Amino acid sequence: MIRYTGIRVQGGLSIGPIHYLHRSSFSNEKRSQLSPREEQLRFEAAKDRAITELRRLEARIAAHLGSDEAAIFLFQSTMLEDADYLDVIRSYINASATAEYAVAQTEKAVIEFFASLDSSYLRARAADARDLSRRLTGILSEHPAGGGLRQRPAILVAEELSPSEAALLDSGLLLGLVSQEGTPDSHIAILSHAIGVPSVIGIPVDPKWEGHTAILDGDAGTLIIDPDEQTLAAAKPHAARDYEPAAPELTVLRKPGDRALRLCATIESAWEAVDAYHVGASRIAMYRTDALHGGRATPPSEEEQLAEYRHTIEAMHGRGVSFQMLRFRPHSVHAAPFRTQLRAVLRASVASESPVTVLLTGARSVSDFRWARRQLRRCRRELEAEGRPFRDVRIGSVVDTPTAVFHAGVLAIESETLVIDGEALMQSTIFSREGHGVPNYHALGWMLRRVLMSGHRCGCFVIMSGELEQFPQAIRALAELGFDALAVPVRSLLPIYAMISGGAEHRA
Repeated sequence: MIRYTGIRVQGGLSIGPIHYLHRSSFSNEKRSQLSPREEQLRFEAAKDRAITELRRLEARIAAHLGSDEAAIFLFQSTMLEDADYLDVIRSYINASATAEYAVAQTEKAVIEFFASLDSSYLRARAADARDLSRRLTGILSEHPAGGGLRQRPAILVAEELSPSEAALLDSGLLLGLVSQEGTPDSHIAILSHAIGVPSVIGIPVDPKWEGHTAILDGDAGTLIIDPDEQTLAAAKPHAARDYEPAAPELTVLRKPGDRALRLCATIESAWEAVDAYHVGASRIAMYRTDALHGGRATPPSEEEQLAEYRHTIEAMHGRGVSFQMLRFRPHSVHAAPFRTQLRAVLRASVASESPVTVLLTGARSVSDFRWARRQLRRCRRELEAEGRPFRDVRIGSVVDTPTAVFHAGVLAIESETLVIDGEALMQSTIFSREGHGVPNYHALGWMLRRVLMSGHRCGCFVIMSGELEQFPQAIRALAELGFDALAVPVRSLLPIYAMISGGAEHRA
């Protein structure tokens, strides 16, 4: 048994195995085997992906901690739009350097610049520049940030944690955090408070600790490696962080004999799935994949999508997940990105025995579904030939336009799940009155009833999704209308549950 004492960051006591954070080594090759044009395209794709990741990180941290802490990532995304910063990287690439080498050399220049400034705040930006460089290099080398804890609960031990790594730690499997570097008022300490697990800094860490049992006492600032039975028994009653493989689901009993109304989540990232599970979402009704594809010069690769979709499925611990596909366009020009997305979902589905659904957006006819199923069969054959594991998926539909409502009968026959996009349908009914846009609620109600009736006639699971918290007067009416589930953003799950249940506990 060995005891270490460091600096307290977050209180509490946890017991569990240690996971040592190993970082991937990146190529130091200076001269590229590609042309400058090809290397530039590699960098631009990595830049676009980094901006998307940083904006999502910013939104997540803002929701948990506030805009001041989220500004860490706003600064980094701003750097990626700074002409001077980009010009330096591009100049190295134009001189036949690899994108990785160009990013590393630019990082050195930026860090030297910030270190020379008088302001302590600006000098601290050197850490942000290092974090950004690590992110870009990881993307370029296909080792993106956020590997973290995926297989089992553990106490994470690292020499240092970048702001990005700290922000990604809320994986539902983190028992505690130990970092050799850092200060009580650093970005890492600030972000670790949001994770809510025991955290200690200033302890010299060792990779050999991997897998060893430890007791982390955040209040005392101590880490005990390989505690004896007596010490372990004394600590167990005080352990504040227990990993539970299942969280209770949010359901509401409407009337005796009726099916329970399930509360589901709509999300835009795997991180939101973590939060959805811990709040109690019955399932992910719709992962809006437009957020993963939008604002980029090049679409996300199959491996990038696979990692994101797999992490989403893992975060839900066996509960259902539905991925919204890119808007449906049955034409050969659009077949390749559609198949890439399908392949990623099929491969990610092996992470759970629960059913995974792909939601078609824009399909209207039987021939559209036949085209989609042909692409699905082709993807399965390709994966079988390549020896890649996969599990089959279900097919559902998104109803987001009046046209889709009028084709609800076809959608219901061909789908197992119908998800109504409430915001999109409402936009289609808005008319101008006294200079203000006003929804036609009668038309909206008619469309909802039509979809619900068509879906239930064909045995579909019908979900109403939207920003329902903005319309508290309509929530009970929707709950009583007969939908199988309501789907809302994660932040709205508990407020909506309280509105419908009246505070009563009806959990599965």
